[in-house]
Amino acid sequence: AESYGGGRVDAGEDVAARQLGVRESLLESEEQEAEARARAAVNMSRMLASGGSDVLKRIPEDILPLLLRLPSAEGDVEALKRSAEGVNAWKDNLARGLLPDVDVEWPEDATFREALIEALGDLDMARFTRRF
Repeated sequence: AESYGGGRVDAGEDVAARQLGVRESLLESEEQEAEARARAAVNMSRMLASGGSDVLKRIPEDILPLLLRLPSAEGDVEALKRSAEGVNAWKDNLARGLLPDVDVEWPEDATFREALIEALGDLDMARFTRRF
């Protein structure tokens, strides 16, 4: 069991941690990966404890473990729900060959979101995502 954020988490028994284990890490070190997994497990536990299980059930399994790693998830079911809606909006737009709408409030940081959308536009990424 690991201690993180004031709570003890056995990452080996947590659903989110198991799901995270099947994805290749984008983090630089095993220590960072372990910390991200622990954060996801704590966030999931907090959400379940606060009655957020209905929201968690509606978030696709392929993105839930990754969203639980976000600092904004910190037990905030509504923030997690907004993030899931944002990811889905991005996926839907890109699948149709369109850039995501700037009004979609994900990622949360507006400056980063606008820069990312601009970079995707400069790379003509929407055309490629629609094609493939």
